[in-house]
Amino acid sequence: MLQIEDLLEFLNGFHDHGETRPWGTFLNLDVDRVKILAVKPGEQISYQYHHYRQEMWVVIGGHPSIQINERTLVYDPGDFILIKKGDRHQIIATQEEVFILELSFGDFSEDDIVRLEDKYNRGNPTIETE
Repeated sequence: MLQIEDLLEFLNGFHDHGETRPWGTFLNLDVDRVKILAVKPGEQISYQYHHYRQEMWVVIGGHPSIQINERTLVYDPGDFILIKKGDRHQIIATQEEVFILELSFGDFSEDDIVRLEDKYNRGNPTIETE
């Protein structure tokens, strides 16, 4: 589950960078990509990490088992999960289909995936470097 320290770090500078209104502040997020992931029962995404982006996940359906580094927890709809650059992570749908809203921040590329384990035997994409 998203720890308060992670949320505070994620929102660092909110009031300094947001637009002020009489009721408070809003911030336009610099989101590079928004996806909804649907993971079939009994399936999983690869155990992976990213060099150039972080992700925020919101569970919108099902009860996924999510591994982040060495810790695995079961989440409920409405739970938020922050995946930092370099965090090894995986979503597993055990008994039911799982739906995750994924927001990516940073330099987005579908090639920025380093697969550590993949039950579908997919390799790692080639990341173009400067």
